[in-house]
Amino acid sequence: MRRKKDGLRESLLESIADCGLDAKQSEMVENYLDGETDVCELQIDGIKDITKYEHFESFKKVKKCFERLGRHKEDELIRRYFTVMFQIFGISLNKVVIRNEYVNRLLPNGKRAAMYVADTCQSIWYHLKLYKNILEITNNREELKEALSYMDPGYKNGDLFLLAAMFYEGSGESKGNKMGLAELQEDRVKTTSGNMLGKLSRLLTGGGRMVSNGFEISETVKKYPEEFKRFTDMFPSMITAIYSNPSFSQAQEKVLRDYICDRAAKEAVPQEIIKMTQNLTLDDKAARPYIAMAAVNYRLSPVIYGFLKVCLAGHTQETLEIMLGAQGKDDMNAEVMRWYADFAPKTEYFILWLGNHDPKAHSYMGSIDFDPYPALADLAKQNPQDYVRAMKNAPVKAYEVLADALQKGVDRGFYAKHFAEVLSDAKSDMQQNVVQKLITDLDAAIKADVSGFLTGATQIDLLYPKEKVLAFDNYYATSSQPVLSYREVYGEDDFYDRCTAFLGLCGRTYTLTACCRTKSHVFLTELAEKFLESMKRGGLDNAHRLKAACEVYDNLWSEKDAFYNLLEKVFTKELAGQKEEMAKIFLNAPVSGRILGLQIMEKQAEQYKEELFVYFGATSKQVKEEVVRLFAAREEWGEDVLSVLKTSKKAGERELAATVIGKYKHPQKYREDLQEAYEKEKSSKAADAIKEALKACGAEMTGADSGSEDAQTQTGVTAQTYVKECHKGGKKRILSWLYPEPMPQVHFLLERERASQSETEGSAQTADEEYMQAILLSYAGMPVPGINDEVHILTDPLNRQELADFMDAAFDRWMAEGAQVKKKWILYATAIHGGAKIVPRLQHQINEWAASSRGAIAAEAVKALALNDSPTALLIVDGISRKYKFKQVKKAAQEALQFAAAQLNLTVEELADRIVPDLGFDERMERHFDYGTRSFTVRISPSLEIEVTNDAGKKIKTLPAVGKQDDEAKATAALAEFKELKKQMKTTVKNQALRLELALSIDRRWSVENWQKLFVRNPIMHQFAISLIWGYYEENGLKQTFRYMEDGTFNTADEEEYELAGNGTVGLLHPIDMDKEEIEAWKEQLSDYEITQSVEQLDRPVYTVTEEEREQKHLERFGGKIVNGLSLAGKLTGFGWSKGIPQDGGVYAEFYRRDTDADYGVELRFSGSYIGDENEEVTVYDASFYHLADMDNRAWKYNLKEDAKALKLDEVSPRYFSEAINQLVNATASSTETDEDWKKEL
Repeated sequence: MRRKKDGLRESLLESIADCGLDAKQSEMVENYLDGETDVCELQIDGIKDITKYEHFESFKKVKKCFERLGRHKEDELIRRYFTVMFQIFGISLNKVVIRNEYVNRLLPNGKRAAMYVADTCQSIWYHLKLYKNILEITNNREELKEALSYMDPGYKNGDLFLLAAMFYEGSGESKGNKMGLAELQEDRVKTTSGNMLGKLSRLLTGGGRMVSNGFEISETVKKYPEEFKRFTDMFPSMITAIYSNPSFSQAQEKVLRDYICDRAAKEAVPQEIIKMTQNLTLDDKAARPYIAMAAVNYRLSPVIYGFLKVCLAGHTQETLEIMLGAQGKDDMNAEVMRWYADFAPKTEYFILWLGNHDPKAHSYMGSIDFDPYPALADLAKQNPQDYVRAMKNAPVKAYEVLADALQKGVDRGFYAKHFAEVLSDAKSDMQQNVVQKLITDLDAAIKADVSGFLTGATQIDLLYPKEKVLAFDNYYATSSQPVLSYREVYGEDDFYDRCTAFLGLCGRTYTLTACCRTKSHVFLTELAEKFLESMKRGGLDNAHRLKAACEVYDNLWSEKDAFYNLLEKVFTKELAGQKEEMAKIFLNAPVSGRILGLQIMEKQAEQYKEELFVYFGATSKQVKEEVVRLFAAREEWGEDVLSVLKTSKKAGERELAATVIGKYKHPQKYREDLQEAYEKEKSSKAADAIKEALKACGAEMTGADSGSEDAQTQTGVTAQTYVKECHKGGKKRILSWLYPEPMPQVHFLLERERASQSETEGSAQTADEEYMQAILLSYAGMPVPGINDEVHILTDPLNRQELADFMDAAFDRWMAEGAQVKKKWILYATAIHGGAKIVPRLQHQINEWAASSRGAIAAEAVKALALNDSPTALLIVDGISRKYKFKQVKKAAQEALQFAAAQLNLTVEELADRIVPDLGFDERMERHFDYGTRSFTVRISPSLEIEVTNDAGKKIKTLPAVGKQDDEAKATAALAEFKELKKQMKTTVKNQALRLELALSIDRRWSVENWQKLFVRNPIMHQFAISLIWGYYEENGLKQTFRYMEDGTFNTADEEEYELAGNGTVGLLHPIDMDKEEIEAWKEQLSDYEITQSVEQLDRPVYTVTEEEREQKHLERFGGKIVNGLSLAGKLTGFGWSKGIPQDGGVYAEFYRRDTDADYGVELRFSGSYIGDENEEVTVYDASFYHLADMDNRAWKYNLKEDAKALKLDEVSPRYFSEAINQLVNATASSTETDEDWKKEL
């Protein structure tokens, strides 16, 4: 095996060869990579941008080289290769190496920092703290200066972030300044207060102005004056660009820049500038990076400080929010209060901004965890009047925070003196604010009525007639926020109750659900119960309260059961006190409310029997299903249900009553009543329900006489009646697309023709268009397409070949219409009645649809194909279920076979045994083809190929063309049959070989009787059987090995005759079950008889668990093998493995296989591949084995590393273990490299 360095050098040089170097440069690179020189200065003119190579092979080569170097831990070679490539591609190389952690850590810090900035500076989400990430790479100023030299104007703001990091006061070389700029004046200002705000506010000079010597001149600033000037110059130059669509005159621009550069440290922001900027909108992408970088460095320069002052003056809230997002300090309260001291914003606005940060609210990605309560308490103590003004102007959510801060941070005496009276008035103000919020979007005509109810002037009854106007389906949870904020501040008082009653009446889904959740969006049953109680106290009646509860219930997921239990408790209590009223409320509630009512009343069914019977009028599918369940369990009410069937004037009630009777355990007592009802029934749906009930009673077919007129269904319906039923309601219009021109004619068969299904002269009349349309309509009307038991009354009397031609034409026209999924029923009609002719067409379309990303219709076609009565059809479906490229289609085939097997009480493999065709061969494995004047015999050879002989017994290659002396009709038919035979033979042999491979792998066994049926009597499987070695087992132990001979006898390895008999089982022998001498004996016998095994058996590799592996749960033999992802996927899926579930980004990192008959499954973990882009190298990790129940129930489906249910390797069947290893050996055979440190990637 090739190891680490094998091929690496060639790969590196190949990747560099695409980069346009001349011969001298290429030689220099080669010597440098080989270590012959220590320097490689290429003197390249013009850096290339590697992103322009991204979709070309050269880009992939460079990326792959770095990946391989990283896997092999070639540290020195990584550094040298990077040195070369950086000279060619500069910082654009970030696209290749920045995500490669191993390579990245070896790179020079200056280049690494520059590439990091290049990779991230274009994303708005990295703007705020990018300087911090840069400093994690390096805080060495020289390295940061070096990084600056690599920046390109194409990487917008890259130099801004690097310079911000370079001069950041918290970086390694800069003096810490923890208390903010005002603290620098402490030696000149004496403070008497110990609290933070008092201290900082008195340090200000000039009402918020900074004295010029208040700015820190750090060592870094002194050492790098040119870079610092470059940094500070950026801010005045950008002041007009941070706004969206600015229209500044040159004079205005000069005013802005002059203030920032010359006067900001000494003067407040002039009104002229405030007016100039406050009506403009900040451009988020342009403003965020500059405000953020100014926020962390403004104490270094009056210019940067001036830039921030202008931003704050015109856009206080937005600027403060960006400043907050840029911080990374532990004590954010101290930092925020330094801003208050440094910039002296209007106190009321500053308090309002702090109030918008609720520490109890749910934190989202990118949000800053910040508790404003300490700062707010300080501000309240120092500026109570400003605090009160802020509360009066605060939005509801901010008001809640401000009030909460007072309760937690201000003592009672101070609160009573400064806030109690004001806040009492504020409660009234807040109520008015809530009312205004709730009525803002309402129609003007009802605003006064709603306001009257919310303020307590009127009752809610006045609003009931206006319910529809109040219900906005698209009105989201924001309308509940003012109410919830009010509750947070003042609790659940009368006003709150009226608000919840109003919200319940409006029935706004998200609003109602929000009332049952915490601020962090957790649903609590306790909150939901309080909400239900509050609505009741607010005057909302039970009908609307139940409706609101249903809105909540219908939009829950994991909390559904708990909330249902609550509703059951609440409304059971209401029912006990108001029986008649609640029964009506349940009946008219939303679907979930009706089901709730049914289930509550069901617990005292006799008491509520009359109310329950009213539900026979249900129209909802879910409610009907619940009615059927409830009444079917009470057969003692059968006469009452029968009365509904006989007397109800509503077809829906009769249909439901018939369905209930059909579900009884003993419906036979109602057979005559059902028959009578069926004869009178005019509704097709009710009639169908009665027919199903009659089937449950065991009703017999009443017979089928000649032609179509007299044939009857199981319930006695004639074909003529059935045709009329199918056409009821003008249903034929749905077939208009099929009849742009007449369809092929189909004839009825005479009675004497029915047994043979052959058409003779004098056949019965042609089936008319209405009759043939009824056949199609019977499928079009099925809710779930499939076999239609009723339609045979129409199809049985027809000529099958003509019916198949008719269906073929229908399929053509459906295809011409675009093969629409909504008309997929045509697939089932054509598959069921299309005969053998439709099979290859469906097979072709399945493959074509699957390859054209039409997996849904391909899967539907597979299910339909499984219903065709041709033996080839199920074989094709069986083949798809075992090995197919497209998972959706393969799964559909598996489901189709599982369904068919379940109907016959068989396993899928037992069903597959039954559908193996004989392809027309007799017991001598011969089939004859008649040309009239001559005939031919076709035999199956031991190698499972077709051999043809003529009348003289001479072997010929194939059947000849039809000759002049031949009976043209017979010869043509025979030749067509032969061609079809060759196709079927190929498919059958391929599928059965796969099945035998599986049987050998999982140690499948047959009873002696079933084995003889399959392998002795079936001519195809007979030829398989004679090439393989079998074992006879008793009580799961091997008793005898044998071979089935061509003459029908059985032989042992010693060539003694053996009699196969007994109650044991037969299975394919595996080399793991035999010793070396027995294997050699069998090989010798097969060689003597010149027999080649149809399935690799005796030469099959054997793998066993080593002593070191016995107690392990993970097989690590393949760990670290590096293979092509596409190759690995292709080989494993070819062996029957499946790809794991894709995770974020479409990456899957497992392969697995499940073997039901063996009760084992195995999972292989690897480094992962992208769905649809697997042609990259991947690293194989380890494999684990499971019993299927444990495999299905564990968390592997969600990509969690759950090992508890994995088997120890010595607990796995030796044969299954050997076969799994054999497949993995083949799947990884192409590997030439190994990553010895693969475990570190787990």
